[in-house]
Amino acid sequence: MIDFVGSVDEAVDFCREGWPHAIVFEAVLRGERLDQLAEEIRAELPGFSFIEIAEEGNAFEISGFNGMNHARVGRDGLHQSLPSALVFELSKQY
Repeated sequence: MIDFVGSVDEAVDFCREGWPHAIVFEAVLRGERLDQLAEEIRAELPGFSFIEIAEEGNAFEISGFNGMNHARVGRDGLHQSLPSALVFELSKQY
């Protein structure tokens, strides 16, 4: 199932009902509130998957690489890289 929210506050409200399997977010939304949500989730689910959609590029960077605690997919390669990123990041949880 895929759910969408329009803001970080909506994501926080959504997560109150239960943790999703992963969160994919636009780079522009990265900030204190999203980082706080990530900390809350990872306190209960340390391997939880976050995937950032970068403004440009087509690279897929895995989480844990270069100290990143989330994966990153470039917008230009979204169609090709997001499915692989989700599979890879979700497989690390189990």
